[in-house]
Amino acid sequence: MNLAVRLATACLAISRVLNSIDLAQLETQLFGAGIQPLPVTSAHAVKLRDLPSLHRDPFDRMLVAQAMSEPLHLLTHDAALRPYSDLVVLV
Repeated sequence: MNLAVRLATACLAISRVLNSIDLAQLETQLFGAGIQPLPVTSAHAVKLRDLPSLHRDPFDRMLVAQAMSEPLHLLTHDAALRPYSDLVVLV
């Protein structure tokens, strides 16, 4: 099974504001590990619109929409996202 892990830059920026993450250092480490950001596209927005309302956090729902659209596995500890797709992997 290929697991691809990509992070949305917007989520990182919001996390930085909320948790004082050093975004520049994090991006350097991610790029150094070969992890690239995944821009939000119109296809992701369409998938987001069509998702059932199983989870209220819009950023988590966007990550699910991106995973389902690409397709990519979404690794998460949030069990509330698991019902959306087999691509959501609890860790």
